Amino acid sequence: MAITINQLRKAIAETHEIVESLEHHFPQPILVEMGGKFLFRHREQNDLLLSYLKCVRAISSLNACVILLENGFVQEIGTLCRCIDDFNQDVLFLAGPLGENGLSEQQKRLVDEFFQEEFNDIDNPLSATQQRNRVPRSKVLAGISRISGQPVNPSDFQEVQRTVQQGFSGYVHGAYGHIMEIYGGSPDSLHYHMKGLSETPRITEWTEALSSYVYRTMIAVEVVAKRCTAVSAVEAIRAARACLEETLDVSNDPKKILDRIKRK
Repeated sequence: MAITINQLRKAIAETHEIVESLEHHFPQPILVEMGGKFLFRHREQNDLLLSYLKCVRAISSLNACVILLENGFVQEIGTLCRCIDDFNQDVLFLAGPLGENGLSEQQKRLVDEFFQEEFNDIDNPLSATQQRNRVPRSKVLAGISRISGQPVNPSDFQEVQRTVQQGFSGYVHGAYGHIMEIYGGSPDSLHYHMKGLSETPRITEWTEALSSYVYRTMIAVEVVAKRCTAVSAVEAIRAARACLEETLDVSNDPKKILDRIKRK
């Protein structure tokens, strides 16, 4: 049975509540003066805080996706899904130390770049010389594949993630084939649907597609809950994930799912 928008909304709401419950595990942001303005910033900045904030952003994006879905704007959902993938991958990348004595250089680089302010001179952004030192996404995926306990082999994992990213990047960059998905209608009224695709088969397709992003966000939230040693939150997110699995009627064994895809 296909998942409904209401079931999707319920799964997101449950995950949202769990992420909110984890907030007290982190010091509250304080107001700091920056360029004559007072902005909220964290005094203590580390990889666990980064992971939590990525979950916050993922939940915000999922809530936006539901609103877009209800109004038929599926292209825009694709753009947000591409972002959600990055958020969840960053959480998994930092789930365990990959260096000999803690975080690897790539993990440290990801954390440093995340907390780096956008401008080194907020009073004069046009003359700012701040440069970003981002970790390539390929390095993030390679790092995730090395974390112990992965249910699939590193090569398959990276290939699946690369394929998904490549497909959804078309929504971000406005690729031709992706834009043409909003063209159609009855033979006598073919046009570009720039006010959404409500009441079309696209809504069912994207409701199902979005469910996988909710599921992956649940995994990321569980990772953060474990790192916070928040037992009740871990139990709650596992229960919510089990409920979603039952709704989707899918195996929770990634290896079996991947084997089935490869056989096709």
